[in-house]
Amino acid sequence: MVTCYHYSSTIPSVELYGDLGLRPSTDLDLVVRKEQALRAIDILRGSHYEPDFPITDKWSGRYVRQFIELPFSCSERHTRIDLHWGLLDHFLFNPTPEQLWSNPQVVSLDGLLVKTLSVENTLWYLCVHAAKHDWLILQWLVDIAELLRRRPDVDWDRLFCRRAVGASSS
Repeated sequence: MVTCYHYSSTIPSVELYGDLGLRPSTDLDLVVRKEQALRAIDILRGSHYEPDFPITDKWSGRYVRQFIELPFSCSERHTRIDLHWGLLDHFLFNPTPEQLWSNPQVVSLDGLLVKTLSVENTLWYLCVHAAKHDWLILQWLVDIAELLRRRPDVDWDRLFCRRAVGASSS
């Protein structure tokens, strides 16, 4: 069994705007624990999803160690899944695995209950993702504002307790 969280534009569509159609998406983003990434890759391959570029079993382990995601497509279903075992690479204040996997939210996507990131991790991700892309799309700022409006229960202490990656604990 592989534990995964769903995160992508479908979560803000439902949680922030109440309508799955308001934030169209071309793929489904799933995040798994790094130690479960190879098993998740096998499960996707067994479900007729193929990586968007050739990668042999021999190289899968090395790929997982070096990168944080692998895109898959299924031509039968006309669907894409981006499998992640990290959210943003090379950024300060990335959550530790314990922080990332703690306090998940459960949301309903058309009656299907799915786990997703905590409110704090969702806010962190929206901010860092937008900053990574130089705030190119106004919708990302609107998503942040709407999250803060709808979820005043953000645990700011939990969010701000993160240290820069590699910072000393003293």
